Amino acid sequence: MSVNGDERTFVDIRPFSGGADIEKHVAAGDAAIFDLPPVDSCPPASIQWLDASGGVLVNTAAGGHHITLSNQLVLLNTDYDVHNNAVYRATATNGYTQRTTSSRLYVLRVQRE
Repeated sequence: MSVNGDERTFVDIRPFSGGADIEKHVAAGDAAIFDLPPVDSCPPASIQWLDASGGVLVNTAAGGHHITLSNQLVLLNTDYDVHNNAVYRATATNGYTQRTTSSRLYVLRVQRE
């Protein structure tokens, strides 16, 4: 299989693209959206978003966050005391090889009202 001129095995996962950590600045009460960086995996990787403690974020009505079908992390109604300086990371796991790669860090900066 050839991807962008590079040869690779049929079952594989490559690290997330991108470099430096990302900071998102929002006003308190606004939503913050983190886009999933590109990841190349065959078969397609399963994606999880993690908080700073390594806890997996799941879609819950009371959680204040949502993971979209395109794997964006959406934090609803941000609160300065809860979300300021919060750190998130995405992981991608190839279901066949079980190899995992992690994204850069996403840091949320919430401005007081």
